[in-house]
Formats: sequence, C-alpha cells, structure tokens
Amino acid sequence: MVAALAISVSPASAAVPAETWSWEAAGIGGGGRFMSPGLSPHDPGLLFSASDMGGVYRSADGGASWHMPPQAALRKLHYQPHHLWTFHPADPQLVFVGAAAGFYRSDDTGRTWTLQTGPWDETGANGAALHRGPRVTTFDPRAPATGAAFFNATPQHRRARVFLSADSGRTWREAAALPAAAGAVINALWLPSAVGPALVVATQTGVWRSDDAGSTWTAASAGLPAPGKDGAPALLDFAGGAGEDDATFLYAVATTDTTATRAGKKDGRRWLWLSTDASRTWRAAPRNGLLAGSRAADASFGLLAASPAYPKIIYASIEGGDPRHRESPGEAPRALYRSDDAGENWRCVWRHDADAPGYNIANSSWLRGQWGWTFAPAGMEVNPRDPDHVFATTITSALVTRDGGNTWRQVHAPDGEKNRQPAGGMMVTSAWRYYFHPVYPERRYVALTDFGGWRSADSGATWRYRPDGNPWHNNTYALAFDPDRPDRVWGASSVTHDIPMWGYQTGFGQDIGGVVVSTDAGENWAPVAGMASGSSAAKGELPRKAVTDIWLDPSSPASARRLWAAVPGFGAYVSEDAGKTWQLRNTGFAFDNLNVLRITGDARGRRLYALTTVRHVGGGRVLPGALYASDDQGRHWQKLFSDPANPFLTQVTPPDAGRPDTLYVSALHMKDVFDEPATGGGAWKSDDAGGTWTRIRDHSTYAVAADPRDPQRLYASSWQDRGDGLHTSRNGGATWTRIGNYPFWRPLTMTFDPRDPHTIYVTNFGAGVWRGTRSEKVSVAPAVVTTATALSSP
Repeated sequence: MVAALAISVSPASAAVPAETWSWEAAGIGGGGRFMSPGLSPHDPGLLFSASDMGGVYRSADGGASWHMPPQAALRKLHYQPHHLWTFHPADPQLVFVGAAAGFYRSDDTGRTWTLQTGPWDETGANGAALHRGPRVTTFDPRAPATGAAFFNATPQHRRARVFLSADSGRTWREAAALPAAAGAVINALWLPSAVGPALVVATQTGVWRSDDAGSTWTAASAGLPAPGKDGAPALLDFAGGAGEDDATFLYAVATTDTTATRAGKKDGRRWLWLSTDASRTWRAAPRNGLLAGSRAADASFGLLAASPAYPKIIYASIEGGDPRHRESPGEAPRALYRSDDAGENWRCVWRHDADAPGYNIANSSWLRGQWGWTFAPAGMEVNPRDPDHVFATTITSALVTRDGGNTWRQVHAPDGEKNRQPAGGMMVTSAWRYYFHPVYPERRYVALTDFGGWRSADSGATWRYRPDGNPWHNNTYALAFDPDRPDRVWGASSVTHDIPMWGYQTGFGQDIGGVVVSTDAGENWAPVAGMASGSSAAKGELPRKAVTDIWLDPSSPASARRLWAAVPGFGAYVSEDAGKTWQLRNTGFAFDNLNVLRITGDARGRRLYALTTVRHVGGGRVLPGALYASDDQGRHWQKLFSDPANPFLTQVTPPDAGRPDTLYVSALHMKDVFDEPATGGGAWKSDDAGGTWTRIRDHSTYAVAADPRDPQRLYASSWQDRGDGLHTSRNGGATWTRIGNYPFWRPLTMTFDPRDPHTIYVTNFGAGVWRGTRSEKVSVAPAVVTTATALSSP
C-alpha cells in the first residue's frame, strides 16, 4: 500500500520536436441532451449550443459542421435550457456567456474567449478568487452600449445581484440587488418607456421592473400566480419584447398550483400568461382550444421563445401528455406551437414523430424514428431579428428552422440513417473505448453509453447502429474479438450508464446486464449461453448483472476461448469455453470490496490483472480500490497497489510486448465537484511488474496509455480543474505537456491507429470520439521535471 510520496518540480530545457495537433470528430453526432441554443442576429450561420455533459459547440455554417472550442475557457456553463448566449445588438463580433466558473467575453464571434473579472467575483475560504458568471446578460437594442448582467444569489450574497455597463460590457458597475423574495433569475429584457429604458426581469417568484437604471426595483406581477407558501416557484419561463411601434407583448409560463413542494409536471398545470402593458398587469393568455384534447389532459406549457423585435410571434413548447399517440392537427403533446397574434391562435410547428401525419424534418439521421414518439424541446431560442429562424434542442437532437417551423433540419449529425450514419456532428455521448478489429483494421467499433452496438466497415467514415438481440443494449462498456474467428465479438453490457462515475457507485452489484456475443461481426447479438436466465445465477452461470470489462486470453486455444468478465459487486468471472459456462475466481481479493471494474492481461496471456474500484460502505466511509495480479489463471490473486488516499481507481494499463514489466494505474478524484478545484487522484507507474511504484501524475487522471511504437510516449486523460484535458509525455512520464487545443475537458481512453503512427483516437465522457493527428518540428521548449520517490508494493 502506498505510504509516502515526495514530489519536486524544477525547470528544464531540452531540444525536442514541438508538436501540433489537429482534431476531428470521429464518432456519432447526437444522442444526448443539448441545451442553451444560441443564434447570432448578425449572421444566421453562427450557432452555439451546450449539453448536459459539459460540451460546448459552435457552428459557422448554420449547423452543417461543428467544432468544440477548447474547454480552458468554456467549461461549466450554466445548466439552463436557454437565455445563455448574449449577442451584442450592434457589434457582430461580440458575444457573452455566463458559467459557474466565470463571466466570459468573445471579441471574435466565439472563436476565443476571455474571462471577465469584476465586482461580482468573490473570495473563497482559502483566499482564492471565486469567479462567477451571470445567469442572464442583456443589452438594450435601442441603446446598444447599455447592458445588464444578473447574477443569482450565492452563500456570500443572499440576493440576486445586478451589474450595469455603459460601454458594451467593457466595464461594469453594481446596481441595486433584486429584492430578497425574487429568487433565481429566469430572463430579462429592456423595454422602451416614457421616462427612458425600463429593465424588466423575471425570476422564479415573479416579475420585477426598474425605471431608474437599476436603482430601485418594484414588483410587476399583478395577475400572475403567487409563489407557493413553501417556496415553490410560480414562474418557469419568460419571453417577449417591444416592436417597432414600441407596443410590448410579454409572456410568462406559471404554474396554477404552487402549494406542492415542487412546481412541475406532477404538481400543477403550467399555463401561459400575457402582459400588454410592459409588465404592469398580467392575464391568462387565450389558447383557442390549445391543450383541450383528451390526450393532452396532463400536458402543460414548457419553454417560451420570441424575437424581441417581433413580440407578437411567440413559440411555446408543450410537455407531458402521452408521447406515444399519433399526432393529429388539433392535438400534439410534447410538441412546439407558434402563435402570430400574441396567443389568440396557435399552430403546431413541431411534428417529429416519423410515423405520424405531417412529419416535418426535411433531412434524416440515425435518430429518425428511434423511439416511435417525439420529444418537446429541451432548449429553444429565436433569432432576435428574424422570428422565423429558430434553433431548438431535445434530449437527443438539435434542429433548426428558417421558415417559422414549417420545415426543420436536424443539425446534430451529418445527413444519414440508422444503418449508414456518417461520422461527425455534435459529439455528446460518453464513449468508453474505440476499437480496431485485430484482423481487419478497417472495421471499427465504439463502446458507447445509451446506444450500444455501433460498428463501421469503412475505417470509421460511416457507422451502423446494430443493437439487435442485446437485451442490455443501452450501454456497451467493452468488447473482445476472436482473432481466429474474425466475425465473433463479445460485449460487456448493462442497462445502467456511467458506471463507475460518482452518482452510480452505490449501485455496484445491483445494476442489470451481462455478456453478449455476435457471430456476424456485430450485426446481431445474443446473451452468451452461460448467462443466468433469472435474477439468481446457478453454478456455472454468469449473473445477470452489469459487466464493465471483458478480455479474451490470447493464449487460449481457438476451440475453447478463455474469456474474463469484470462484474462489479461480484468479482472476476472466467469462461474456458467461449461463454458457455462460468466460474467465479476471487481468491486473494479483499473480501469486503469485490467491485472489479477492469480485467485484462499481458500480451501473451501469462499474467492477469484485475482492478477493483471504490466501495461505499455507509456513513461517508469508503473502501479503496486495488490492483491485483494472478499468475495461475485467476486461481489466486496478489495485491500490487492500493492507496487509501486515492480510492477511486479507474484504469490499469497492462504491459505490452516491448516493455513486459511496465504497468500504469490511474485514479479520479473522489467528489464530483464543479464550483471548486477537484483534489485527489493521479497516476502511478511500475517498471518491475508491480513491485515498486512511482507517482507520475498528481492530477486526477482517468487513464494512461503508452504508444506501442514508442513506450516513452505517454498520454493521460486528466480531469483536474484548471489542468484538465489530454496530456502527453515524451519521457515516460517524467514531464508532461497539456495538449492545449484538445476540444473537451473529460477525456477517457486513448487508442492508437495501427496503420498511422501520428494518429490517435480519444474517447470522452460526454463528447464522443475525436481523432487527433500529430505533426512535429524541432524547437527548444521548456519542461517541468517531476521527481518522485519509489514506493514499495504491499
């Protein structure tokens, strides 16, 4: 067990080839929750979006192609459906966005971003600056230099704070905070008035108005439902504006029942409210039969979006209702409606059930008809200058209309279909591993979250979604290939996603899953013959529980393939007949932690390695993971590594043929934190088969990979705040360099292209797969030398 570690850092210089990297999306676009869409009022091709997995996306061609800006700036954007991106009304280059990690400004249409410090920043308990980002930023379209930024309350400031700018956001001054009863900010608008511009802001408890540049705030909620006595919010969304004639139309979604603990689908109907006197009074908006059908009995209003310059045109999403009905002209729960007359009349502009009348998506991707019903938008924004230009997102897709909703185009992926989807688009899924077939390298496979069963036959140019026959196709964690029968593939599957991440660690041993096999190269699947048929496993059966790793022993005969399966909560299972029967081999594992997460072996199959990860035992206590080795086919295991200070072990990198005694172990930090730097985790290296260990990274690290052509060249996927992303070392881990233009902040695993020494594939927790191409030129570059003590194995 690791007992001590000393690390010293000193500068050094060496003549080394300077590397540059280019990155291209190599996975499947779409399939996760997109949110916070944004459209430029100056350039209809400029789009932005975010996702619930932390991704940020920018398109300069209307969604035909996307790139992910490097995450050093745009990590931890606010989790909200819309009103996130602010485009300056006069300067087409200027864009603002708020994040949990700060207030960011771009002066080049979002290509690069700068952190804006200001009076909103706070000081943490350790004396370090805590950068904050606004929930909403808005500029007056009639006086573009005038802006307002609204920051939600924090533990240090119990009321939402307001900051004003008179120079297009270069400098800011603090105005009066919103009243204590206001709650969280939803949206804000500038409106014309007889005494100058009025600033109207909607919060969870109502609407507030200032006619004196933020010096005072008065309630402007007359006629709206009041918040619940227990603090349940009344308002859920707010939109509108003032047209050329200065006539104002404002809209709010508010719940009719605020007595429940939570306002929402189950606690009260959410209706649309209208104000035509600049927020002074409100009334229920006309619906003209909308939500009157029997199948819409449980439906409610959801999101609102309007172009402030054309406020009589309003879009409203409808949530709830039966998603499986076939849409008819009068009823369409889980859809989007448009009114051109401030709510007097409505028409459905969102018919996304491919099997229903009026389907109006003009192009296709692999997601078409995936579930047999449609989803309401999870995010929505209207172009501030064009009410017919709408960008909407769902829990799987992103779509754009340029004709007011008559037709839509999906933009989350290139045009394709389920059985032939070109790579690229908006990378949002979690991809655990990327595989080259060992015999036919043009065959590629991805072990993917939520959509298990992807294969490519043309070197990853197009992908085919084939989950058929896998009862646990929701998630594939790993694959194993038979080199003597190239069409035979085994998969480790589960209905539970994101294992072993923080929110899923307490379910080890309870999650359902198993091992599946395909005999036609991944076209069709079936559980292996030795899977238990019920909830309990008999002797010789593999339990129907989540399997997170599978490994084929290359030394086993072709007629009786030896397979190993990692089953968290149960241990390590082996089959010596290609999956027909199974044995549990746990001798030597700590009896109180059988959370075997990884299982693998050396290139010759002479030595096995099993990695257990953290186990929660209640009362805030955890048991650390450990690395074990076996030299007798798993009949006995010996502990090689464990560190109680870093219990969340995630990966073991086994030796390769070139360095048969070199091992790597990695660990993530224990707490899933977003508002403060993550601490803990790291990576360790052993050059003597696990006898002694050196810590080569003191940052939270998911995995380490060694280039098979050059064992001194390492890659590490780091999740450490202010140092996260992909890192590389060219001296065996003595020094590291962060690859600054890597597009995401939570990489997972690295796969080397067997045909191109300059190409790697990197999977990500929430950003699919990216292909990186390396080029070099000789230069003298500074380095940081990390020296660590050698540690004895337990």
